[in-house]
Amino acid sequence: MKKNHSSYKWLISQLFAVALIPDYREIWRYGVAGVGTTAINISSFWFFSAIAGIYFMTANALAWLLSFLFAFATNKLWVFQSAGLRTRRSLYEFVGFLGVRLFTLLLDMVLIWLFIAVWHWANLLAKISDALIIIVLNYLLGKYLVFRAPRTKP
Repeated sequence: MKKNHSSYKWLISQLFAVALIPDYREIWRYGVAGVGTTAINISSFWFFSAIAGIYFMTANALAWLLSFLFAFATNKLWVFQSAGLRTRRSLYEFVGFLGVRLFTLLLDMVLIWLFIAVWHWANLLAKISDALIIIVLNYLLGKYLVFRAPRTKP
């Protein structure tokens, strides 16, 4: 029986088409940046906990720090295309981004503890599940609280 690859080609073409539609470009860029941020977070968590032998809660905090720095730069400059780094607004965005990410870090720590210490999930499964929840929350808070367009005065 011969496989029909036309449906795969159609799906790929639709994904690229969505990436080119102005209304979806931001979500597409966030997805790409989020994959990078998540890869940094999960791989550094794995390295710190499995290779370096660091306690999983400490490993999670270190992984968060590395992914936070990457996420701020990509979210500010590429995803939400906010003004440059040397503006007063950038300082407010950094503080807001830090506040949002500290909140989601707290949630991240609670979830990772719940998944591993209470429910006894495997570390990597727990981290991936936790990351999916945090990704959605970070996008919504970043878009609507941190990198929103400045209000114009009437």
